[in-house]
Amino acid sequence: MIVEDILAFIKAKYEKHHSINQSFVVGINGIDCSGKTTFAKSVSKYFTHHKVENYRLRSEEHTSELQSHLNL
Repeated sequence: MIVEDILAFIKAKYEKHHSINQSFVVGINGIDCSGKTTFAKSVSKYFTHHKVENYRLRSEEHTSELQSHLNL
């Protein structure tokens, strides 16, 4: 499967959830330097191109905020 096929698959899943007014989250996991950020940017750009509002969150940023909040 190529990236365009994967993006179209994700969009089809999104449309199914959107049609019944459900939220939709795409989670990306992988080892260091496996292309997670690159793929996340591709997903965001694809959705933006198709006029679907989207947000890209990085867990590292939220983990540090939580650690700071908890004084860890």
